Amino acid sequence: NERKLIIDEPTYLDVIKLKTAKTFAFCTRIGAICAQALTDQEEALDVFGEKLGMIFQLKDDIFDYFDQKRIGKPTGNDLKEGKMTLPLIYALNQAPYNQSKPILNIIRNKDFTHEKLAAINRFVKEYHGVEYAEQLMEKYREEALTSLAIFPDSDFKQALIRCVDYFMSREY
Repeated sequence: NERKLIIDEPTYLDVIKLKTAKTFAFCTRIGAICAQALTDQEEALDVFGEKLGMIFQLKDDIFDYFDQKRIGKPTGNDLKEGKMTLPLIYALNQAPYNQSKPILNIIRNKDFTHEKLAAINRFVKEYHGVEYAEQLMEKYREEALTSLAIFPDSDFKQALIRCVDYFMSREY
């Protein structure tokens, strides 16, 4: 879907589910298989991995809207590569047309000067795109933790919970 102006949330979520979340789910399922977990435990870890992957990708997409110096990696890369991310999709869908049209023109024309990327970042923040993505991350966090409910408390379970917390709070 690169280079397409995807501006609907369900398509975006399907893309990151298939691109990132299923990879995480594969890893957690393989771990369960290697540990000879019960079928319901294997399925729970698959769900856990998928939700963790969704959190990871949403957080990564949020980073595109912050100052490079703050997060330690270049920002605006997703747009430059033709990728629409949830914070921008949400902002475009929330903003009045007269506010979203200039942003869409920048994207269509691939006019990604430093100033134009800064304008897109301000637009995304003004229309609460980052906040919305963070709220969705919180939903996936709850789903990830709920999937672990079938496991007794242990150091291993606590390590998985810390992994979720780390992904939620990471800054780079």
